[in-house]
Parts: sequence; C-alpha cells; structure tokens
Amino acid sequence: MNSLDFLDPVGEALADFDFTDIAFIEFRDEPTDDERITLVNIGQLNRAGIARQLEIINKYDPKVIGVDIEFDGAKDSISDLMLKFAMAESENLVMISRLDYDSSSGIFNVITPPESFLEHGTLSYANLISPAGSQEQLKTCRSFSPAEPTTMDSMNAFSVALAMKYSPEKTSAFLERKNPYELINFRRNIFDPYGYSVFHGRYLSVDPFQILEENFEPEIIKDRIVILGYLGENILDPSWEDKYITPLNVNYAGRTNPDMFGAVIHANIISMILDEDYINEMGPAQSLIWAILLCLLNVACFMIVYYRLPDWYDGITKLIQLVEVIFLFFVIIYVFAVYNYKMHLELAIIAIALSGDMLEIYNGVIKNISTKIKRKIKPKLSWSE
Repeated sequence: MNSLDFLDPVGEALADFDFTDIAFIEFRDEPTDDERITLVNIGQLNRAGIARQLEIINKYDPKVIGVDIEFDGAKDSISDLMLKFAMAESENLVMISRLDYDSSSGIFNVITPPESFLEHGTLSYANLISPAGSQEQLKTCRSFSPAEPTTMDSMNAFSVALAMKYSPEKTSAFLERKNPYELINFRRNIFDPYGYSVFHGRYLSVDPFQILEENFEPEIIKDRIVILGYLGENILDPSWEDKYITPLNVNYAGRTNPDMFGAVIHANIISMILDEDYINEMGPAQSLIWAILLCLLNVACFMIVYYRLPDWYDGITKLIQLVEVIFLFFVIIYVFAVYNYKMHLELAIIAIALSGDMLEIYNGVIKNISTKIKRKIKPKLSWSE
C-alpha cells in the first residue's frame, strides 16, 4: 500500500472544487422562474409513448421542441413510424446526436439517430464537458462547447440550436464571442425533494402522465421552448442516470450526490443565452501580468522588512502573505458574484506564497555566492591590468 493512499479521499473531495462555487450558492441574487422553458420528463416511456407526448405537445403550439434523447438505431417498425409522424408534425424540432472525437482527423464523428428521423428536425449534439477523471456516476459539469467541427460540417450544441430557433439575434450575438468553450451561468434547477441542490429559481417540469393525460395548463406549452428528456422515472425519483454535479450542489467539496439532469443543464445554457448573462474569464496573459505585479510588489515590501526589521522578518512576511491570499480569495468570489467575471489568480497566489522564502534564498544564498565570486575575480582583473 502506498504511504500516501490515506490522502486519496481528500484529493477526490477537492478535485472538482472551485472557489467560485461558493459565489453560485451564497452570494448571488435569486432569479425568478424562467417561464420561457418547460421540461417534459419521458421517464420510462418507449418510442411510442414519446411519440404520443410529441403529438399532445404539438396541439398546444410550442415555439420550439427539443428532444434530448438518443435514438440508437431502429426499433420495432410501428413505434418508429409513430415517432417519425410525430416529428413531422413538429415545426421547430431539434434532435440530438453524440459526438466521438477522432484524434487522427481532429474532428468529431457524429453518431446520429435513424435516418428516417433526420428528415424532420435540426440535428445538434448533446455532449457536455466533464473532467476526464470524473467517475461515470459522479460527473461534474461547469462548461460546454457551443459548436464543434464534425464529419457533417460544423454543428451547434443542443442548447445553442434551441436558442437559435427561439431568438436568432441573441444566439448569433452569443456565437460571435467565438469562445471554444463557455462557462455555464447556472441559475435554476427543478424540484429536488432530497436537497442535493440549492435553488435560485426553477424550471417548470412535468411528468409523463401529466402530458399523456393532458393534465396541465395550456400556457405551460404555448410559445415556449419545450425540452423532452429524462428526469428520473418521475420528478420525485432521485435517479443518478444522466445526472451531473454542478456548482449549485449544496456541498462545496466531497460531493457524493449529483444534483442536475442533463436536460436541466441545457435549459440553464438557453437561459444564459437569452438573458445575455454570460460569464467572462481572465485570460492567461492577464493572469501572468497580475502574478508578476503582485510578486514584484511583495518583493519590494519584503526587502524593506528584511533590512529594517530582520528579527521580525519571518513573522511579518508570513502574516502579510496570509492576509493577501485570504483577500485575493475574497476578491475572486466577490467579482464573480457581482460581475460574472472569473479571475484566474492562481499563479499570483503561488507567487505571493513563495515570494518571502525566495527572497530569503536570494539574500542568504545567491547574494553571498555572487559576492564571493566577485571577490575572487576582482584580484585577477586588477593583476591583468
């Protein structure tokens, strides 16, 4: 057994932790419910049941329908035919595919639904970004890719394709940012009876039987974006299938329960696009500049302490470093919560943490070595003259 194995639980608990998660939960104003989006749970329905859901939803004039379901291959001919006809009745339909990265070509292969389904809607991809180390049942999601090059030309993400049909102007403005990936501004979830997630507003969600029995008010469908997807067998079901850990999770670290279904993540992305409520990030160059400036400032300050208060050097410098690091963490959280801007000051924090000790090494070792070398070289130079 490795001597450091006992640290593994700590490492796993902190692996997906980000300080800005605190801002998502504790320091942001609570938004209202988003009445532009309705989530329809498919539960355990087969293709015939999903087709029936689509037929009923179409009767109430939704503006856009998104089907967040992977239809892998053909099933029985009757169910497939029913689903095909239901899709044909949907005016603004968006379906999903799955992307598989081809390292040899550098683009994605597209795993599509059956060809008969492709005639009746816009094809998109539902892939979300999750860290490579995440376990299958403990996937973390903070970001997504708006568009990707594929073997079927460039393709938009599922949420982007839905937003494009609902508001082309706002979605085009979002795509003009041309970021390879975007942080998701998580604001809402659906009802969670087990309390794995905190709520900053909600999305209306309905169970399969409510749609099939038409037990709902027409306004929850009319002129809305309706997303069909898996939300458990019913809304009260704490299923982990197609569920992710997000910054709205009540536990900052050591998370053991995923809190948000994939369909709800897509809804959060759509809201972010329609509200033009994006999260911007500090770039690598800016991060490096901040690190250099803070490092130089610290060195200048510590040099004064070193020469004027040498006996107090260790205590004063460590106290200054501690205060600086705590202050920077507060700044990161505050700026994120108020301005939707993620500061990457990790390099600056490392520079601050090491600046005091590095200055001691310089004054105690490098400077002394340099002085000795100069003393040895100087007589030789004088003699040669």
